Amino acid sequence: MSLLADLISGRDAIDPGYAEAAARRAPGAPARHLGLPVAVVLCLLGLLLTVAVVQTARERPAAKRERAALIENIRDRSTANEELERQAELLRSESARLQERQLDRSAAGRQARDELSRLAPRAAAAEMSGAGLLISVDDGPPPEGPSPDSPVSGHIYDHDLQTLVNGLWAAGAQGIAINGRRLTATTAIRAAGEAILVDYRPISPPYEISVVGDPGDIQVELADSEAGRHMRTLQSTFGIRYDLREESSVELPKAGAPPLRYAKEVRGG
Repeated sequence: MSLLADLISGRDAIDPGYAEAAARRAPGAPARHLGLPVAVVLCLLGLLLTVAVVQTARERPAAKRERAALIENIRDRSTANEELERQAELLRSESARLQERQLDRSAAGRQARDELSRLAPRAAAAEMSGAGLLISVDDGPPPEGPSPDSPVSGHIYDHDLQTLVNGLWAAGAQGIAINGRRLTATTAIRAAGEAILVDYRPISPPYEISVVGDPGDIQVELADSEAGRHMRTLQSTFGIRYDLREESSVELPKAGAPPLRYAKEVRGG
């Protein structure tokens, strides 16, 4: 209250303690320094920053070399894998030729051969062709705003393709391929990071889905299915591309040989 009274009355409102301390300080006295401990800390901090910058500059060329070596290793492995695939295809062709020759030796064998030829396209063990659909699915535009990486976007995920493929099978599709990879009853569609894998092989958008089957019936059944509604929701909400068109002739490749799990030797005369 005394300070308020002094302000109202116009008297000196400086606290007496502050006035006394100011009087004790000699005119021209130097200001207090930071002191030796603070200076040592600042020097150490500068030294640490310098060491970090130098270390980063030294490690950068090594990181580039490691990255280049990793890319080269991936290319070498991919080339080797492609060569093994070509060899496997040659062996499969040779095995099919020997199988056909063996089955042709008897009436029962010829009957089995004809049955295998009839079922092979449905089992993706042979090429398939016929009328059908070509479906194009692609990511939509990024969302407007400061965060284009927002999870609410028009990105196509593995479960979207799973839903669509299951809907096509249920609608009467006889054969399906995605980006040239034939689907079988055991084909897996899954994600690995940002990539979608079909039968453990990466594919990239746009996703071209080839379907063999009655195009009219498939479109009607698909439109009324959960898969059709799901794709239309993605199209209207997130702007993904979802186009269907009928084709008089759709070509599907055969799938790779399935892994052999159970086998026994059959001896015959």
